[in-house]
Amino acid sequence: MEHLMEQTLEKITKLDEKVDRIENKLDSVF
Repeated sequence: MEHLMEQTLEKITKLDEKVDRIENKLDSVF
């Protein structure tokens, strides 16, 4: 169970980083 939580947290963190990069790109376009 703990292992699953760690994996999920990692995925969420990676998603957050992707969203941050996308937002930065959008910011530079507008």
